[in-house]
Amino acid sequence: MFFNTLILAISSSIDAIGIGITYGLKKTKFSFFSRLIFFIVSITATSCSLFFAGILKKYISQSIANLIGAFLIIGIGIYTIISNLKNSSSNNFDLDNSNDINLKEAFILSLSLTTDSICVGVGGSMIGINSYLFPLFVASIHLTFLLFGDFLGKNLSSISKLPNRIWTMISGSLLIIIGCTKLL
Repeated sequence: MFFNTLILAISSSIDAIGIGITYGLKKTKFSFFSRLIFFIVSITATSCSLFFAGILKKYISQSIANLIGAFLIIGIGIYTIISNLKNSSSNNFDLDNSNDINLKEAFILSLSLTTDSICVGVGGSMIGINSYLFPLFVASIHLTFLLFGDFLGKNLSSISKLPNRIWTMISGSLLIIIGCTKLL
């Protein structure tokens, strides 16, 4: 259960590396308070999704919950990949183009990145992930990956040759694989 929880948190967070690289290349700054807002929103949104999934699980059998969870995770993976192929935007959340992510922008960015984790949390809850660790993992990994991507973007100019959208494709693929393993 611990390993599944960690892998789901990583797979739902990996696209934060690509967004971090984008901001790093633009030399965009994340203040301490922006990081704190990002962490709080991620952990809160993911916790709420697990709470609601827990309520839903009371009304359906465990085998049906496992199927719903697996198909939900696969569906999110497929949706992530298709959305990435259709959408060519750069996910620019620096709305005022100040090269500094303020609190409002951090809130919007964290909601955007947490959307996958909310859905994965519902599906993961159905297949039995640790509902206490998952929100903490998601928030920590999202922030770590965002900052790691930012570091890469600022320090390794050669990384700019790697398309930013590759991280979203990896994330979607991992979700599909995890969902499929739950069907076996």
